[in-house]
Amino acid sequence: MSAADEKRPPLHEATLRLLSLLATSQMEKDLLQKGIEALAAVLQARYGAIGLVDDAGKLRQFVYTGIGPEEAARIGKLPEGRGLLGVTTPLRLTDMSREPRSVGFPPNHPPMKSLLSVTFSHEGHHYGRVYLSEKLDGSDFGKEDEQLLSHFASVFAMMLAFHRAQIERERSAEALLEISHALSAITGEPFFRELVMNVTKVLGVAYAFVGEVTDASRRAIHTVAVCADGKLADNFIYDLPGTPCENVIDKKICSYEHGVQQMFPDDRMLAEMGIESYLGGPLLDSAGKALGILVLLDRKPLADPQYAQAILKICAARAAAEMERLRSERALRDNEQRFRQLAENIREVFWMTDPSKNQMLYVSPAYEKIWGRSCASLYENPTAWLEAIHPEDRERVRHAWLVDPIARTVEVLRLESGHWIIASTFADFAVVRAEPFDALELDLSLLWEEPPGEPQP
Repeated sequence: MSAADEKRPPLHEATLRLLSLLATSQMEKDLLQKGIEALAAVLQARYGAIGLVDDAGKLRQFVYTGIGPEEAARIGKLPEGRGLLGVTTPLRLTDMSREPRSVGFPPNHPPMKSLLSVTFSHEGHHYGRVYLSEKLDGSDFGKEDEQLLSHFASVFAMMLAFHRAQIERERSAEALLEISHALSAITGEPFFRELVMNVTKVLGVAYAFVGEVTDASRRAIHTVAVCADGKLADNFIYDLPGTPCENVIDKKICSYEHGVQQMFPDDRMLAEMGIESYLGGPLLDSAGKALGILVLLDRKPLADPQYAQAILKICAARAAAEMERLRSERALRDNEQRFRQLAENIREVFWMTDPSKNQMLYVSPAYEKIWGRSCASLYENPTAWLEAIHPEDRERVRHAWLVDPIARTVEVLRLESGHWIIASTFADFAVVRAEPFDALELDLSLLWEEPPGEPQP
């Protein structure tokens, strides 16, 4: 049997043990502890440890096996990642004391001579290092042990990434449920105020604001809601050049986990507020146009950037939808106001009807002066205007033409028993006879304005 064949059973066993740990471990520390215990058992090592590092490479968590609680209490504080524990390349040593980078052991630490160590990472993210010491049979760690440990580290890194992603999804779901519950019955300006209040609470940041683009140049935003230290604050105008928000308005999420003041020294607001971290996302309308931004700020480094970004993306999408809705409402109100200013100040009668529903939608005040009848009577009975026409002429005005010059269509409507019905429909360049002038031929091409150079049919 080859050496490769001899390695397969423990390699397969280690993989199965790791996968079973993923299914049974709810907490990350529990996963780490069970993982190092399983690895030490497979490789027959007396001692084992896993050290997790932060983004700066500093040791932030250390779990171990082989040392009991009483012995650990006598040793005192946990390692800080100095010496051999801080080496980022694989190590296979028979005697650590002969390694120049060794800094020795603290008092009351059990004697350890051999060391096998590898780093573990997944998709470019470095998680930490795995350590083993002292084989139970007294032998040295071999090349096969190092390969098995490297395999373990790769699988474990993948498991840890999956576990963290699962926990993040659960946290995000809980956070979004809390935010959604708070915002479910709120619209308009109050919506944005509740949004910034709740997102700062859920993510534990000091500041949040929603800003709206004020002009086509996109050089400034006007905030519509601001939360500072858990309280609503006054709105302000924020000039974008030289700020991190200038990048956000270009339709991308920007995250600065720490040191944002140093990256944007011209942004005086960051310095005045003592800001250390920044996270901002664009508010895009249904056409992808930037309407504004949602920004989170804190005086300390951003603790969990991926989690915060997941929450920000969803909140930004909801805020963008509400901002687009409000803009549509404002545009509609402005159009209605302009329409009424025009219609109510002209001397001619202007009206709008829905023939299919026999409904009067609008009639201008001039109707009362010219026809001597109230507008209310026309809304109540859309055909009441016929009463003011001489009986011999009424039949001639019981028709209406709906002309669409873009679609090049003409719909002829006839008033019967108080309701408008479609009598006929014509299109394009036909020569037709249309009620009530069906005694004459009408060339529809006369109704359409021909684009320059377009040939006649």
